[in-house]
Amino acid sequence: MFLSRTVAGEVCMEAKSNEYAYRALKALDRAGDLLFSLPTLVTDLIKLFVKTRSITTSYTVNILRQLYTDFPTSDPTVRTVMLLTVFLFDGIIPPSAPLATARSKLETLNLLPLTRQDLVNVMTNPFIEKPQILLEYAKEDMDMSPKMIKELVQEVAVACLEVGSKGKTIRRLVESNALQDILADAAVQRFTLSVADLPPSEDEQACTAYEAPLCRDFNNLKGNRGNSNSVSSQHNSAGVSQYSSHNEPGPASIVESSREMDDDTVIADGVQQDAMSVTEDFDLGTIGQDSLSVMIRQDEMAPTRSRRRSFYYSFYGADTTAKLGYPVEFLQVGRWVKETYPVESPIMAVFLTHAIINNNNTLLHLYLASAAPSYSSSMVHVPITLKHFKLLAHLGRAPNFCLYHEIELGAEFYFSEEDYLSKQTPGVETRRPGKHKSRADVKKETSPASVSCSLHQIDPSRSASFASTSPRISRRRSRRSTTAMTTSYVIPDSDDERIVEDDDENAMMALMSMQAKKRRVESNLQRWIKHLSALLTEEQRKYKEKRRRLEKATPADGKLRVTKNEFHKSLTTHLRLLRKVDLDKRKQLYGPDVAEEDYSDDEDDEEYRYQKSRPSKRRRTNITS
Repeated sequence: MFLSRTVAGEVCMEAKSNEYAYRALKALDRAGDLLFSLPTLVTDLIKLFVKTRSITTSYTVNILRQLYTDFPTSDPTVRTVMLLTVFLFDGIIPPSAPLATARSKLETLNLLPLTRQDLVNVMTNPFIEKPQILLEYAKEDMDMSPKMIKELVQEVAVACLEVGSKGKTIRRLVESNALQDILADAAVQRFTLSVADLPPSEDEQACTAYEAPLCRDFNNLKGNRGNSNSVSSQHNSAGVSQYSSHNEPGPASIVESSREMDDDTVIADGVQQDAMSVTEDFDLGTIGQDSLSVMIRQDEMAPTRSRRRSFYYSFYGADTTAKLGYPVEFLQVGRWVKETYPVESPIMAVFLTHAIINNNNTLLHLYLASAAPSYSSSMVHVPITLKHFKLLAHLGRAPNFCLYHEIELGAEFYFSEEDYLSKQTPGVETRRPGKHKSRADVKKETSPASVSCSLHQIDPSRSASFASTSPRISRRRSRRSTTAMTTSYVIPDSDDERIVEDDDENAMMALMSMQAKKRRVESNLQRWIKHLSALLTEEQRKYKEKRRRLEKATPADGKLRVTKNEFHKSLTTHLRLLRKVDLDKRKQLYGPDVAEEDYSDDEDDEEYRYQKSRPSKRRRTNITS
């Protein structure tokens, strides 16, 4: 008889509730009537639960223990899953003596003795947030010395930096051990990125698939469209006859399943895709975490019977949240780093770079505080640099809107993080409650309103007379502040009147001198525009070279359309907006008669410049009278 791997996996998920079907499946395997190996299927099925939320439910734990008892294996991933069922108490009623309970379960499942690598694998799992029980087990049952436990804690804490939802675990480990400096040094040494660390820019597929190891956006929503060819469950009769002549199955591999979805279906990126085991000759179906009863109920509710075993996401079907790869209540590692370290620390620079590459909107809004109305509170802003734009240009990705918004708010210009890190004293300082490290050496531009307000305080008639009269020689008092509003009682025909006029003249000359100096200072916005314009020119040069190269390889009668990458299009659009913002600020500062600079070089219209005019379709006739 023919039985697909899909149905067999669903029967295995009912090993406790549907014992008759499970016994029949094992009998078919012993008789050799199955077209696949049942122990291999069970191994592949257990592997699906290593990073899914369903491992925290008691129903799933009991099923996995039953399957592992009936079909034991030495696979390391399966061993990690079974250790999770022993030490994971989240979502399960914790026992009164958790350490003694763990010992008995380990002995029952024949998982003893544990190794140091087993502890590392379990403690770095996204669903283990309280590692204290594992540390107590290592101390009492594995006879680890305090030095060995400290080294274990350091290794686990550093490894958890790459798991985006392990913020609570790192916080607990740091509270009991002084690991701030160790984590900061490890993050800088291991995860500092440069253009040389990225895939080659010529390999567009590698650049598109590249993902930075830190600050992964695991909660991002994507619409994944399945490929019906990859999950075909049709039975190949020729393949069956060839396979049935062998007792052992061919090599199987676990790959992600892309099941059929509706056009408007949107699923979470953290959902663990059901795995699929494929033989060399034919496909016997995919395996998933759902049971047979759940799938039959879903088929009965489906509008058509032809879509059996489709990848459904319905409120009436199985709980899709059980397939997510992060716990219910989690703390992002990037958020914990922001709460622990100063904004201008090396570890914050590393995490910001990874968040920008991965386009993690949640962390970018936290790091850059783009919702703030102004850039006055610099302590909440992590500095952005030109290096971030160069990394995105190499990958061909559009920068997040938060970066452009930071520039509009007046972000300080830096070529790289070394520019502002070199101004600080060596050593990593953690943030203390009530004490924040302010940004050093930040240029603050004087508001134009203060200059105009001070100028209006001077009598215009007197200022006109100052320009026509020659300087007078008289005794002068100490210079008064222009902001001080005092009442002067001047005696007619006395020297006090000259003193008051001289004070006003000196104040006006000081303000005019200050304004003249301000004209010679290049603002941060202008520096950003200048260097981003140079970066855009480089992108335009690459685009021209690519177009010429493709034109040579394209036939003369063929149509050629070369699209620009996302970074090129985004920078072209936002540079226009930044130049407009700069023009408005200069008009506000220097007056409406400021000269407008023409930055356009008609690069975007190059493909239309040399096109011939289209001939008229209407036939012209000469009318003679």
